[in-house]
Amino acid sequence: MLKKALKILTTPSITTTINPVTQLPSTRRTQRSFTGSIIDAALGREADLVPGSIVVCDLMGGYIDHSGIYVGEGNFIIERNGDSTIKKVTPHAFMNSHSVRTGLNLFVAYSRGSIISSQDIADRAKSKLSDDSRYHLLFNNCHRFTAYCATGVEHEVTTFGRLTEILESRFPDLHWVSVKNEYLQP
Repeated sequence: MLKKALKILTTPSITTTINPVTQLPSTRRTQRSFTGSIIDAALGREADLVPGSIVVCDLMGGYIDHSGIYVGEGNFIIERNGDSTIKKVTPHAFMNSHSVRTGLNLFVAYSRGSIISSQDIADRAKSKLSDDSRYHLLFNNCHRFTAYCATGVEHEVTTFGRLTEILESRFPDLHWVSVKNEYLQP
């Protein structure tokens, strides 16, 4: 827990209210609190993962986001990866399997104080395993996959911000909670 808090403290983050690099405001829906992660880690208020949960991590030091669906089954997340496949990976690999993945925090979606999860979300993710439809950074990415799994509807999704808009239309008061460190071990 202390190691995670120190790593968070020493790494720049754009999950604060104003991005210190670009000075762009962060919306309430997309904001994942840097300070909140530290406090949650110190107080042991981090979330457990439940099959069918919607998860996200930072890429490139917090400049971009990566989303997927936690399915359990031995601690696995299903993701659409840049190599054009949808596959099961560990939370550690989800956060660290590529040079742009920073591996600092994994967050899970909450609505009205409860984790967003369902067997339908997990089943939709599993049904897409090994799908090798051509990946596209803007038009067929991890956020589009996650939006489909969460809603059962194909959406035009190019950014994490758009994913959060879709999620919030279904799950009011959307917010993100840090995941317990025990899920993140290699």
